[in-house]
Amino acid sequence: MFISEYIAELPTLVGLLIKFALSVFSGSIIGFERGRHGRSAGLRTHILVCLASTMASMIDLYMATVIGSDGTRIAANVLTGIGFLGAGVILIKRDFTITGLTTAAGLWATAVIGLCYGYGFCEIPLVATVVFLLTFALLPHLETVQKAVVSLYVEVDDLSCVNAVLNALHEVWPLQFQSEVVPAKSGNTAHIGIHIATHGRGARKFKTPEEQLRRVLDIPHVTYAVLE
Repeated sequence: MFISEYIAELPTLVGLLIKFALSVFSGSIIGFERGRHGRSAGLRTHILVCLASTMASMIDLYMATVIGSDGTRIAANVLTGIGFLGAGVILIKRDFTITGLTTAAGLWATAVIGLCYGYGFCEIPLVATVVFLLTFALLPHLETVQKAVVSLYVEVDDLSCVNAVLNALHEVWPLQFQSEVVPAKSGNTAHIGIHIATHGRGARKFKTPEEQLRRVLDIPHVTYAVLE
């Protein structure tokens, strides 16, 4: 007999407590893994998301049974609303790397797991919890490759020459990059800084010799260049 069928035959209160216990289990498993890596949304956040989603789908079922309303309306709003919570953990760093996407996705997935428990499914969310945990645990090296960054800071002595310097950088810098104009670190108000970052597998293997930096310094109007 499947777990879901077994729970359906139990008294209402007992079945409710089992659903809550499974919800806490799944939320804590995913939340513990995220918290272990120092993510802003950790154990408590994931447990609350999973429990609240379970309650939302249970309310949907109750309303559909008692007054014949749409039994998915509240659940649909949960999946929409969880996006606002996920957005709060996504950050774009100065070197153009984005952090928090996995945690945001984990929150959304935890909400779906909670909804499954509330609707009476148990096997699917339990298997999903294990799969999510394996995804978090076994695939971190792929994220490391994607987030690898080589950063270069270049200072230019004339603001009007920034575009010309960027065009020249594309000629001498061996990898594709993103650029951001920033205040000059030297403090010279006539100068302007350019922060460039290279991402991905190529950045992880890339090592710039002194000759490469010399080529950057040979660009007209570049007064300073350093790897960060």
